[in-house]
Amino acid sequence: MTVFQVAVEWALRSSIFIVSGGLLLRALRVKDPSIRLAAWTAMLGGSLALPLLSAVLPSAMLPLKPFRSSINRSTVPPLPAQPVENPQVVEESVKSVRAVGNSNIAFIGQDVGTERQEHTKSSLGFDWTHAIMGGYCLVALTLLLRLFAGLAMSLRLLRKSRATGKTTEGIEIRESKSVTAPVTLGIVRSAIVLPADWREWDEIKLEAVLAHERAHVQRHDPAVQLVSVIHRALLWHSPLSWFLHKRLVQAAEEASDDAAVTATQDRACYAEVLLSFMQAGISTAGSVGVPMARYGDPCNRVQRILDETTLSRGITRRGLAAIVALVSPLAYVSATAQTRPEFEVADIHVSLGASIWNGFAVQAGNPVMKTALRGDRYEMRQATMLDLIEKAYAVDAADVLGGPNWLEWDRFDVIAKVPTGASADVKPMLQALLEDRFRLVVHNEVKRVPGFALTVDTGTPKIAEADGSGGVGCQNLPDPGHFPNILVSCRNVTMEAFARHLYASAGKPVADSTGLKGAWSFDLEMTWRTESAAPGSGAISVFDALDKQLGLKLEAKTVPVPVIVVDSVNEKPSPNPTEATAGLPPHPEFEVASIRPNQPASGDSLPRPVEILPGGRVNIRGFSLMQLIVFAFDIYPSLGHPSDQLAGAPKWLDSAKFDIVGKATVPPIDNDDVRSMLGALLVDRFKLKTHYEDRPVSAYTLVSAKPKLKKADPSHRTACKMARAQPRADASGPPPTVLICQNVTMAQFAAQLPLFAQMYTHYPVLDRTGITGAWDFTLTYNGTPPELGGSFGRRGGGPPEVQAAGTAGASDPSGGMSLPEAVDKQLGLKLEVHQRPLPVLVIDHIENPTDN
Repeated sequence: MTVFQVAVEWALRSSIFIVSGGLLLRALRVKDPSIRLAAWTAMLGGSLALPLLSAVLPSAMLPLKPFRSSINRSTVPPLPAQPVENPQVVEESVKSVRAVGNSNIAFIGQDVGTERQEHTKSSLGFDWTHAIMGGYCLVALTLLLRLFAGLAMSLRLLRKSRATGKTTEGIEIRESKSVTAPVTLGIVRSAIVLPADWREWDEIKLEAVLAHERAHVQRHDPAVQLVSVIHRALLWHSPLSWFLHKRLVQAAEEASDDAAVTATQDRACYAEVLLSFMQAGISTAGSVGVPMARYGDPCNRVQRILDETTLSRGITRRGLAAIVALVSPLAYVSATAQTRPEFEVADIHVSLGASIWNGFAVQAGNPVMKTALRGDRYEMRQATMLDLIEKAYAVDAADVLGGPNWLEWDRFDVIAKVPTGASADVKPMLQALLEDRFRLVVHNEVKRVPGFALTVDTGTPKIAEADGSGGVGCQNLPDPGHFPNILVSCRNVTMEAFARHLYASAGKPVADSTGLKGAWSFDLEMTWRTESAAPGSGAISVFDALDKQLGLKLEAKTVPVPVIVVDSVNEKPSPNPTEATAGLPPHPEFEVASIRPNQPASGDSLPRPVEILPGGRVNIRGFSLMQLIVFAFDIYPSLGHPSDQLAGAPKWLDSAKFDIVGKATVPPIDNDDVRSMLGALLVDRFKLKTHYEDRPVSAYTLVSAKPKLKKADPSHRTACKMARAQPRADASGPPPTVLICQNVTMAQFAAQLPLFAQMYTHYPVLDRTGITGAWDFTLTYNGTPPELGGSFGRRGGGPPEVQAAGTAGASDPSGGMSLPEAVDKQLGLKLEVHQRPLPVLVIDHIENPTDN
């Protein structure tokens, strides 16, 4: 955190601490100034210790409702999330990925995040963060300089004063013509400085003055008030720091007044003495000392002295122990209390890349969110706002209602630092992040939707009451020995919890209507997401499994389902803090790596798949140097060789093959991590130097012919999702791909094609249709181009943009449509191949690896 952020958090916690202590004193009706002074001094010490306590003590969560969110998360059941959403990427975004300059390696998310942050700062023209922090430091420095100037004045006044040769209980008494009222000066060794005419005073007046100032010295008031002034200078932006200093001074003067009254036993006489000094004024203003006539309104102070019921009895050891016992818990709570856990720092930026070749994780043809927690580094990749809400609030996508139509279109990468000692449950931190950075406001409701009621079939259910052993909850265990079934193992679960678990396999919400109380343990064998099973297939539908194995059944009914309603959310997050990138935990790197020339076994010349083993160990065997570069930089290969995305590669890169064995610094890791780690290794050990430059390449352009599009309902969310059609009757090939798009513009559709078209194109598609507005349509085509022989083996042909335009639109001999043909016949649009400049990776220098 920055200095200003630390100061703001300190001021907030200090304010809570001081207000709590003040209210406690008021509630206990503490009137003795000595006790109040001890309490205020303890609060000063506690406030000064808060930053240290906050850093070393574990956080204590307070059960308070998060700010800006009215959702009651305790009422929302943890339904399984199914993130199958799609990204929005434009050509310029892909350029920015490729144009990371000569940095050579590519943890693209961080680089782009920093680039966007710098752009934000320059576009604003003024960095308010630095200005505010500078203003805070300037005021604090001014107040501290003023304090030290006063301290120097006090010490100079003390040195110039004359010794009287007298002491009172070991405290030196001095005199000076520069003071008109008694004052205590000095921090380590305090002395009482009297006006030059003190010898003319009568005995009662002198005794009253010495008793007053002696009390200040014995309590170390000069040192305490000096620390209070420093505290006030550092927390000048907190009114409570000024309030605390005022209460310290007030309590100290009242306690010293009572000491003087006790010494003289004459309230009226002491009141006259004090009033005379107040009327004379204080000539030492600005110095750091404790002058007798400084504090308060004369009328109130004199009235208090004359009040027979007010007299301090001093502070005892028992009273001091009581104060410490009361203040310590307040300090602990103030230092560690959090209404919600938050990430220490977080970087949020738009996900880049529109194809699987740019690192998008794909499941069933659709891009999916990726999450990882490595130590204190938390990552979310390719997450739509719907994904983020699902993850933060533990709900299913179908149970998130409302919000803008881009909710499941725009994608973001989130990289954050988890506080030390925090729970591995990041949901509350994500909630805080969404509320702070996206201004997300949600609330919960209960909606009745079509679903199932879990009931008891006729007779007695075939389940046993739990005995408390075997943990709590349901787990899906793969392959119980009867493919394609799974084993659902439930231990110590309520029927309500079991009904929630059935949501995923039943495909609709399930409500418990069994009437069974308590906890139960049982096993259930069934086929995942199968409502009916063909005879002889071995599959068991969830309905049959429940009926025959557990004596339960699912009845179709309208059931109440807790849902989250999105009231408002910003499409763009607030800018990343200045220290976002620097404050993040490091990305995984190779802690150790051994690089050796490949020694293939007899007849084994092909590279083996990259192996990622437990503990972060990575094996890469039989890769040529060209293949290593292609893998590290996510370059799409054509005909077994890099396409026109790569230039300047020496021929020997294809023949030089290596085995790499390494270990990651921060496991666990995935393929994307290995790419980044390998890229850094190529730079370090192979002295790889590269740059990106725009060169003309062949790429698709989407143009209009005779559009066959349906106008979209603007209330629907923008989304494209891939599904598989029914298998072909003649089993001549894999089933065709079905792309269903809803409420999308032509620019958005063009941006998505590199992802959903997969083998057809790896360059961004440019929209030149001139068609405005949003549309609904369905596109059915063969997922693999016919020129590839119906396989991914790359035995011939290649992506259409590197082939002749005529062959790119050829029909599949099996009877299906290629992508260009489907776009033409089904949408009335055309995919044309044109030359246009796009970023190409250029190798400037590379050499054999350095020694291990």
